[in-house]
Amino acid sequence: MTVRMAKLTDIKNIYDLICDMENTKFDYEKFEKVFKKYLEDDRFFCFV
Repeated sequence: MTVRMAKLTDIKNIYDLICDMENTKFDYEKFEKVFKKYLEDDRFFCFV
């Protein structure tokens, strides 16, 4: 298994995983907007 920092190209897979874990569908456009914001923030780390 390899762990790395998340990239913009990971958004769809991360979105699908979270929706599956929560057993619901979130608004993808809102999720994408927030996730991009976090990826640009040096205080936030997302590993996949």
